[in-house]
Amino acid sequence: RVELPTYAFQRERLWLDATAVSGDVAGLGQVAVEHALLGAGVGVAGAGGVLFTGRVGLSSHAWLADHAVSGVVLLPGAAFVELVVRAGDEVGCGRV
Repeated sequence: RVELPTYAFQRERLWLDATAVSGDVAGLGQVAVEHALLGAGVGVAGAGGVLFTGRVGLSSHAWLADHAVSGVVLLPGAAFVELVVRAGDEVGCGRV
């Protein structure tokens, strides 16, 4: 339990710090994907689809620092295309 601020503009951070978690994704029902941006995949119940997940950030992908606009780091469009192509490869779809 945490005391909440009584004043709306009392700048106090109440969120827990996120920590990087790594481990065996199979224990979570996921399938590991051997890719630099995609971490794992899991079948979507009742839909017959696949959901892919991964974490992209400066701490794990230092090259992102080269893709900043006005001080804001952006994921380049080519990386989005790479994600789509790799996800397609994993499910047997050869075209975008």
